[in-house]
Amino acid sequence: MLDILILIACAVGFYKAAEKRGLTAWLYALMSVLAFFAGAFLAGLFGAMINPQIAYDQVTLVIAAFAGALIAQVILYLIMINAAKNKTSKEERYEDEVMDSSSIDDL
Repeated sequence: MLDILILIACAVGFYKAAEKRGLTAWLYALMSVLAFFAGAFLAGLFGAMINPQIAYDQVTLVIAAFAGALIAQVILYLIMINAAKNKTSKEERYEDEVMDSSSIDDL
C-alpha cells in the first residue's frame, strides 16, 4: 500500500514539474510510473544475481527495490531537466534568427 502512495506522489510531482517547465506533463507522469517499476525490477534482479540469498529475505528485497526505484526517478528527473534546458535554448535560438534588425524594405 505504501508503494502505491509513493508511486502516485512521484507521478503527481513529475506532472507538476514538467508542466512548470513547459514539457508534456502527462508523458513525464507516465514515464515516472514506468521508471518506478523498471527501477524496482532491475534492482531486485541485480540483487538476486549478485546474492541469490536476497530472494529469500523479503525486507532486504523490498529495500533494494525501493532504492532502485528512487535511482530511476532521479535519472528521469535529470533527463527532464536536460530536456527543459534544450527546449528553452532552441526557443531562444529561433527567436534570435527570426528577430533581426532588417526590414523588408532593405531587401
